[in-house]
Order: sequence, then C-alpha cells, then structure tokens
Amino acid sequence: LIEVLEFSEEQQKSQKCQKLSKDLYEKVINFSRSNFASWQIIVNFVGKNLAKLEIVSKIFKALKLEPSATLAWNVDDIDKLSAEMKLPSHLFIVGNLGWKLVLCKESGFLEVWVECYNPNSQPEWSVQTEIKVKLFNYKALSHVKSINGKFCAGNNGHRFLSIRWKDFTNFEQGFIRNGKVKVEAEIKVLEAHGIKDCLGVPEESFGFDLSVPFIEIEEEQNNDDDDGSSSDVGKVAESPVDPVPRLNRKSDSLLEDPAVVLTCQDPVNGSCEVLVRQSLLINESTYFKSMFSTNWKRMKLPSTPSETESESLHHHEEVNTTNIKLNCDNYNAVKILFDYLTGFKRSMEYVNQFEELTDMLWLCDYYDIQKPVPIISHKINTLRLTMKNLSSCKTAIGVLDRLVKFKPLRNQLMERFKTFLRANFASWQTLVAFIADTADADTALVKIAFGVFLQNTGKMRFSIKFGEGFARRESAPLLFSNLLWSVCAGKPPLPASMQDDFFGLHLKCQGDNKWSVKVDATVGVLLTDGLYQYTKVKFNYDQTKTVHGKKKFMAVKDLTRPEKKIVRNERTIHFGVNVDNLEILSGLDKD
Repeated sequence: LIEVLEFSEEQQKSQKCQKLSKDLYEKVINFSRSNFASWQIIVNFVGKNLAKLEIVSKIFKALKLEPSATLAWNVDDIDKLSAEMKLPSHLFIVGNLGWKLVLCKESGFLEVWVECYNPNSQPEWSVQTEIKVKLFNYKALSHVKSINGKFCAGNNGHRFLSIRWKDFTNFEQGFIRNGKVKVEAEIKVLEAHGIKDCLGVPEESFGFDLSVPFIEIEEEQNNDDDDGSSSDVGKVAESPVDPVPRLNRKSDSLLEDPAVVLTCQDPVNGSCEVLVRQSLLINESTYFKSMFSTNWKRMKLPSTPSETESESLHHHEEVNTTNIKLNCDNYNAVKILFDYLTGFKRSMEYVNQFEELTDMLWLCDYYDIQKPVPIISHKINTLRLTMKNLSSCKTAIGVLDRLVKFKPLRNQLMERFKTFLRANFASWQTLVAFIADTADADTALVKIAFGVFLQNTGKMRFSIKFGEGFARRESAPLLFSNLLWSVCAGKPPLPASMQDDFFGLHLKCQGDNKWSVKVDATVGVLLTDGLYQYTKVKFNYDQTKTVHGKKKFMAVKDLTRPEKKIVRNERTIHFGVNVDNLEILSGLDKD
C-alpha cells in the first residue's frame, strides 16, 4: 500500500503521468476506506511503518478530511438474502465516519439502505449529507436515487431504492450477473457534529486521584526583627570571609538592592527579560547568593590570537550581575516562577501546560531554588491530561528524565501519560483523527503513542465506582499490546446466601479479529495505603471461538471492613495489572 502511494507521488512530478498518479492515489485511499475500520489493524499497520510516518499519515488525513467518496460493493452472496433479514456490506470510512450499504428483503421488495455509524458519538451527533445510490443493471438503465439526508443517533439509516423481488431475481431483468449484484453510493458529507477526536476518558477512571484542589502551601511567616533578616528558605551557611548583604526592606536604600535583568531566548517570543531585585535572588537561591558575593570571578578569555591561554589565566573580571542570561528558553516558565517568588502566588494556579511546570523545576534544580518545588510538584500531579496538553506532557517527561532527584515524579507522570493514550484512542475513529491531526505537528508523539499501544510488558491501572451492594461493574478499557483490556468486578454468580461473602474479579480481553495470547501477569487490588494486594497468575486467552476472553483471577472476602483498606471514598476500588510477559500465539499481526 505504501509502495503504491510512493509510486503515485513520484508519477505526479511528470505532466504525462498525472492521470496515472491520480488513479493510483484513489485506489490506495479506497482500499484504506474498506480496510482500516479496525483499531487493531490500524495499530498493527502504523506500528510496522513508523519509519514512513509522513507517507502513512497522508492515508489517514484522507480518511478524516476528504468529505466525499464513491463506495462500490460487489455482493456475491445474494442467494443468502431471505425475508426479514439484512445483508450489510463491510464498513467504509468517509469523513471519519463509518458507512454501510445494506440490502434487505421486506414484504416482497428488495430495499437498498445506507447506514451511518459514529462509534464514539456524543448523544446529539448528526451528519448532513448528499448521497446518490445506484443499483447496477447490465441490460437497461441502472436504478439511481439521490437524497439530501440527515443521519443522527435516532435515525442512522435511510432507504434509497425499492424494487419488486420478482423483478430483481429475474435474470432477464439484468440486475444479477454471474450470481453477483453491484451497488454504488456517492457520499458527500456536508456538515458533521458530535464526532470525537478523543474518547474523553478522565484520569480518575484509572485510579489517578486528581480531585485534590489547588492548595497554597503554607510558608514561614517573616518577622521584622531588629536585624531586618528575612526568610532564608534554601539558604546555605554564610561565609565569614565574604558576607552577603542582607537587606532590611524598611531602612536600606534601593541603591543597596539593585535591579537585576534576567534574560532568556524564547523560540517564539525571541529575547525576553524579567526584572527582579537582587535581594530576592540572594534569599531564594544559593547559586545567585554565591554569584553576588565579591569572590565570584570569571576567567577573561584571550582577547587577541597572540595572547596565550596561560597568560589569560592571570586576567579576571567581575561578572556582569545586572544582566544575567538564564539557562532556560521558556519565557513563560521564567516569568511565572519569579512572579511567584516575588509574591504573586496565584500566578502558578493558572498554568495548564506540563512543559512550563517542568521548565520551572529545571530552573529550580539548576539555580538551587527550593521554596517553589513542592507547589510545582503538586501542580504537576494534579494537572489534568487533555488532548491540548498531551504534547506538552511528552516534552515535560523528557525534561524530568534529566532531573535525577525528580525520578518518582517523572515515573508517575509517565504512567499517567501512557494510560491516557491507551484509554482515549481505543477505537479506529480516534486513531484516524490522532494520526491525521498530529503526525505533521508532533511526529515524535505519534511514534511514542504507537510504541505504547504495542508494548507487551508494563502496568495497567483500573478504577471502578460501585453502587450499593457491589453489583457487577466493568472498567473503561485500555489499549495494551494491541488488545483491549478491562476489569470486571462485583458479586459473582453464586447463590444468594454466598454472594455477600465473595467479590469476584475478572480480567477481560477483547480484539477485533481472531487471536490467541499467553499472559504472565501480577494482578491485584490497590489498597488505600498505596500498596497492592498481589496475586501472580499465568493463563492463555483465546478468541478463536468466543467473543471475549475472560479469566477469574482472585476473590476478596469482607470487602467493606476498614482493616482491609480496599474500598475508598464513594465506594471506589482501584485495580492494578502488571504484565510481566505477553506472548502472541496468533492473530495480532494481521494487516
């Protein structure tokens, strides 16, 4: 498929081959419309071709952005059509919606329908279209009907043609040729509402507690003592040889507390400046405290080619402490951090990009600024992941990779990032939109995402909120190892006299196609004190005969007893699955 598309683009460069190029492109896209209405096939196809993501993304852009297409369906099993039943085509993709052509026999007539599917729809979804349907006749004029119709949740199908069954099955009429019938539909999407680019599953559905509101961390109150000393958070012991000036804000002149210009080279805004008082830098940062001491010198580089390096060692000059270039290229991060240190505490509250927060941590780590670290870490842990800040989160993880002491924070953010991807792109519709919208703007994000979808080892987290009586519930699914995983939990199907004593848990696995895997995993319940109650299991999943693979892995007695530390607020239970090894036996490599 990719080779044909590459060949088509190569032929487009020649004036003589424009028609050939166009025909090949349409063949590739039509083939894709018929074969990519499966999240499992999309993940496998894109995962194998990440090196050619630029050419792959063109296919998915067409599936989402091209609003019109001609769908052709050759029906070779027309003899299977009986009264009161439907014979549907496979699913086509046009405008990132699913479409089916349907034949049915109703009251002695053959009817041709067009149905629209919006698998991840909002309740009020609707699509306005222009559609022309043609039932081919090989001996006379084909039957054609056009409709400007609206498809929606309550009415996702329209009837276009109706022909007497006797006339249709009469070979002399010309509708059936060599046992086959041909139906064609020209579909043009005029307007669509309620199509999701992301499933919108919140992080709380997977046990990440983001319900804690923004809390201003209490800081030590400064008392104006006789010596005028101020708060000394992050301060190192003062050197008796080189004392650093401590300012009494009531009496000292501003001349003794000069302004310092902090500059950074922002890739968007260019060179930017932030103005702060020297005393602020001295009080908050041991790095700047040392810089403003009289012993801070730097070597003067050779000024002429004739001046040797050894000679230059004897020349020193004082650092320019009125204009300091920071080791950061994010102006917003610099501005918010130093506004916070200056006293504008609410400046941190409105940050909604992970990248800005981790760049602030980078500044704190580099310049040894301690006071804002807890509030920044708290903000990272409580900031919700969305499609708008997903790319920023990816960049933030890269920043935290370089900050060793923030490794736990990095690991937690990485698990949230992976879980968000697995939960919110577990459908062909959202995968098509994700590739089409993101491949050009952030190629690295798409490559990371599909690497996450195909991982055979790793962690999964689930959360289920129960009503009274712990009736059976199922968690939202996660896309892991190109399969959909979820947890089913609640009272097991036991006699009523025994149900109150047992709580059944099942790990559920689902795929689009026939498949078989062997799993070695650790599963359990996340207790309220942060520990897992683990059980090691090994089992096989096989979907060659059943719709869903299920495996009961543990049972918990006396669920509501406080000492068990299982049930949380609002009768919520968190579950964890660590997949130590997953061996694909068959089925998941299908294109």
